[in-house]
Amino acid sequence: MAQVVGQTTTANTNNYLGILRLFKKRPNTILKLIGGLGIAQADGSGDDVVIGQGWRQEANYEFPTNIDYDLPAPSQPARLEGAAAPAANTFQTSQAKNVVQVYHEGVDISYLKMSSSNRLAGVVGSSEGVVETARAFQVERALEKIAQDANYSFLRGTYANPANPAAAALATRGIFNAITTNVFANAAVGRALTTTILQNAYKGMIDNAGIQPDNLIALMNTAQMAAISALYTTQFNQGQDRTVGGVMVRTVYTAFGRLNIALDLDMTQTDILFINPDVLQGVYVNVPGKPEGLFYEPIAIAGSSEKGQVYGQLGIDHGPEWCHARVGDLL
Repeated sequence: MAQVVGQTTTANTNNYLGILRLFKKRPNTILKLIGGLGIAQADGSGDDVVIGQGWRQEANYEFPTNIDYDLPAPSQPARLEGAAAPAANTFQTSQAKNVVQVYHEGVDISYLKMSSSNRLAGVVGSSEGVVETARAFQVERALEKIAQDANYSFLRGTYANPANPAAAALATRGIFNAITTNVFANAAVGRALTTTILQNAYKGMIDNAGIQPDNLIALMNTAQMAAISALYTTQFNQGQDRTVGGVMVRTVYTAFGRLNIALDLDMTQTDILFINPDVLQGVYVNVPGKPEGLFYEPIAIAGSSEKGQVYGQLGIDHGPEWCHARVGDLL
């Protein structure tokens, strides 16, 4: 089931009978929480809007995520009766921003392949159960690839905002790499997950930024999902599940409140990411005259094949980085 770089032909893509199944299907948890991506029309014409609900359109590839400010530590004032006004405090702000990045996939299908949709692998003339047209199949798979790449980028993307995006690629900053305030890790040693590690993280979130862990979803890969299942075996057997934005969330209870748990295979195996879905939003920059978000369009024909492209400019507004947290260096 390897991919082929280049043109789709009768030689490298046979038709098959049966139910279409995606091998190693990924949950794309972050993408679901911010609204997901729609599906192009079955014929690949791209007339449908293929961006999820709740995304925000921006007019520039750079966009704000939040403006931060802080207050001094609380204290008991000692103001005198009749005194002159005290010296003014100037509360400074800082601008945080992110960028969208380009998602771009090519489609190239030979005329012979397009005209041989009834050709089952090794059987000429059969039409029963053959999966859709070659173009529709390739366009929809390109959209699926973009969806999984976007989920990975929104979760673990490394920020890049080059002066010339034609020479170096724009790259959106993922939630994982955005976090600086609430990072609870011990790089000197790998640690098996314990309730003490989790409790110290909850305490740190409250002390550092006033975050209430009840509102967060803990994303993790299979290793930490197994570890946390072992810590809360009794509660996991009670079936405390719910759905948030199309994502199945398991719930257990700790001294600091509810812990919401979800699986995402794009997470590292050695970290747990606590995200606040209330501050997350998908962002796109529209191409003038094109369908919103992601679209498919044919491009100039050269030779006996149809060429096209799936294109979009997408990013994530992760909100204030201190609304999220990360526990790292786990075994």
